[in-house]
Amino acid sequence: PPPPPPPPPPPAALVPVPLLPAHQEQQEPPSDDPAAPVNWPWRKLPSGRSLGLIPFLPNASDPPADFVYSLSNPDTKIMREIFPPPKKPVPRKEAVVWVHLHNFAGTNVCEKARDAGERISTKNCCWPGDNVMGRGWGEKFAHHSRCIERTTQSITLSMYERGLEAGDLGCPGSISGVMLREPFKGARSTVLYHGFQRELDMLQDVIEGKQTLPKMQSHRGMEPKFSYQFFDNYAIRSLSGNLMIPPGTVTREHLEEAKLVLERIDVVMILEEANDHSIQLQKLFKWPKTATVFQRKVNGHNDAEYETVTKAQEERFKAHNLLDYELYEYGKKVAADRSRFASGLA
Repeated sequence: PPPPPPPPPPPAALVPVPLLPAHQEQQEPPSDDPAAPVNWPWRKLPSGRSLGLIPFLPNASDPPADFVYSLSNPDTKIMREIFPPPKKPVPRKEAVVWVHLHNFAGTNVCEKARDAGERISTKNCCWPGDNVMGRGWGEKFAHHSRCIERTTQSITLSMYERGLEAGDLGCPGSISGVMLREPFKGARSTVLYHGFQRELDMLQDVIEGKQTLPKMQSHRGMEPKFSYQFFDNYAIRSLSGNLMIPPGTVTREHLEEAKLVLERIDVVMILEEANDHSIQLQKLFKWPKTATVFQRKVNGHNDAEYETVTKAQEERFKAHNLLDYELYEYGKKVAADRSRFASGLA
């Protein structure tokens, strides 16, 4: 009989991902190019870490070692969650980390990212094992992926579709982005997409009364613990790193923290003004102009669906989301500044 086949070679050594001593003051080398990220004006601000802003603080732990190894192995399930390298990749060395506030046009941006030549995941640009609201869907490689990990792998753009946490922003080799939108419109989309119509009045009672959230069921894949946050100054909660604080407890201090975080995000866009700010995607992300035109909704709803959220519910929402509206107006100013700067780049 023929000799038995030789034993398979041992697996390649695991590739460690460094922890984040990189989350210090600006570590990127100086550059004479005014368009280089290190020379962007807002990058001269005191670091988010030095101010104690949660998303810029060092991450607490490494990703699982087997995840890092698997990401480089084309035969693993993880790699099947990542699109192949694009034929014409974006001419940029930095990795993009996008803050995908839920129902704030992140899916639209994700589609444009693929058109632009970014290498992305197949799950709405979320990092494998760190999906909507941080869910891992039971995968053994599930974990909350931090900025430094996202800059050391083959994915060129990934999204945080959860509240920001320590280690998510500010690492060298990264460029960040976010889309804001009119707060009520974002909340209404969440009501319709996840089916919160029956619970909306109850959730507003909980927020206004600072009550304990009663036991709830999941809503179209959304775990029960994620409910009131979308209707209680959601953008402030997400950006400041305080998503899970109790109902009705967002303060002006949280608003100021969210403003400081927003000032340190590189691309800041407003959904209602998206085409006015697409120059940022072209100049800062290096996307082709053809991939930066916002013409249609993704996951949109019709007028009849919008009317299921009543005017009284809208007015009630606006009354206890005044701080989020302040952030929205402040975001318009930041977005305008970013677009003016981008327009001046060659």
